[in-house]
Amino acid sequence: MSIKRAGRLDTRIAIQRKTTTDSNSGEQVETWTDLARRWADVRPMVGDERLVGENLVAREQVQFRFRWDSSIADLSAKDRIVMPPSATPTDTDIYNIVQASMVDRNEDFLVLAYRFANAG
Repeated sequence: MSIKRAGRLDTRIAIQRKTTTDSNSGEQVETWTDLARRWADVRPMVGDERLVGENLVAREQVQFRFRWDSSIADLSAKDRIVMPPSATPTDTDIYNIVQASMVDRNEDFLVLAYRFANAG
């Protein structure tokens, strides 16, 4: 089912890609740069909590669906999604991409992603 109505695309996201550059001292520095900004349909799928050491860690899996275009045709698990894209780093949620698939003959992208949160 394609996204035909823009009403479902109600959440602004940034798609980011890790880049490596050289600092003034010659060291390689990894940074995340915006590849694209899109309106997306965001649907929570699964959430769970696990005990890791002495910490409780929550994991949320989400499905993102947005319009496809050639600038993001190579979207992969090496990229990530930030939501909302223009907030300060402490106010954003960062989702690691698990799978990115083109849907409906280059009309939509369906992305499965997850994020970790400290549950307490």
